[in-house]
Amino acid sequence: NLALAFENSNNIDESLILLQNIIETDSNNYKALAKLGEIYGKHKQNIKQAEIYLLKSISINPNNLNALENLGIVYGIMNNFEKSVEFFNKALAIDSSIPRLHLNIANSYFLLKNMKKFEFHKNKAQSLEKKL
Repeated sequence: NLALAFENSNNIDESLILLQNIIETDSNNYKALAKLGEIYGKHKQNIKQAEIYLLKSISINPNNLNALENLGIVYGIMNNFEKSVEFFNKALAIDSSIPRLHLNIANSYFLLKNMKKFEFHKNKAQSLEKKL
């Protein structure tokens, strides 16, 4: 994937241009939309734009784990921890074996002051990391 290569080599603008071209050709390319959302959030600190692309991605493929996880992160950054938990739970429903998903949702639960669920997911993440 050329866009990923550009991103990994810190050529963020080239990656964005390539992904935008893909979307112009195929507006239903949920992977390109999710990657655009990730780049806008991670590299451009444009959380609103990240949210737009990520929501478009899951409207096409509701089981796009990366987009769901990144929406959880986006809503956490926006201090909307209830929505953050919602999207992390959707990602966990797809694959509950990923330690970072449990850590991310644990952090959201902590900020919601739900210590029982915080402890559960923190412990689950630690348990899964030991198996890696």
